[in-house]
Amino acid sequence: MCTLVYGGLGMKPFHLALAFWLATVTHGLASAYSDFTAGIAARNRDDIAESIRLLSSAIASADLPAHLRPVAYFDRGTAYLDGQKV
Repeated sequence: MCTLVYGGLGMKPFHLALAFWLATVTHGLASAYSDFTAGIAARNRDDIAESIRLLSSAIASADLPAHLRPVAYFDRGTAYLDGQKV
């Protein structure tokens, strides 16, 4: 078994730095996507106010994937319309 050694520390600092970077970079994506999916779930269970809040949060995030943005706008719009019927 071969181990890369840099300055006697091995690869542990690199792996720690990589894990930290991945955690910070993907946090925004997870947040926008989780708001999106939670908003869709709220919409499916007819929780209009929560659906609007979550989908608005997802839309406001720059990290929401572009292919999900139209779906978020459409579902938020239909939630607003359904909210007016109540």
